[in-house]
Amino acid sequence: MTLRERILAVYRGETPDVVPYMPDLSQTPARTAPTPTGDLSAAECRREAGDRFILSGGVSPNLWMPDTPLAEFEKKVMEWLDQKKTMCRFIANAGDQVPPGADERRIAIMRELVEKHGRF
Repeated sequence: MTLRERILAVYRGETPDVVPYMPDLSQTPARTAPTPTGDLSAAECRREAGDRFILSGGVSPNLWMPDTPLAEFEKKVMEWLDQKKTMCRFIANAGDQVPPGADERRIAIMRELVEKHGRF
């Protein structure tokens, strides 16, 4: 079904099959992770995932811990937010990356950084 046919089907009240719209996942890594937990920068995560995927997260679990300097945490959040200069397909969030024992104040800090620097 072509894109035009899908749009017309929706206008007719039909629900077209959406499976063909799934991108080819055969050449995509199962997971990309930013440093220091993973070995990829935010830009490298984007290159690995490609332009069609929405990346979510951006802050490795160990950066949430109290023994990690706050400046390092903030730097990684800003690296993730820098993607907005070239791409809008990313989400900056704490998500499942906040481990037990984390400095929970960093959740508010990340929110503030996203509010200040993450808007389009």
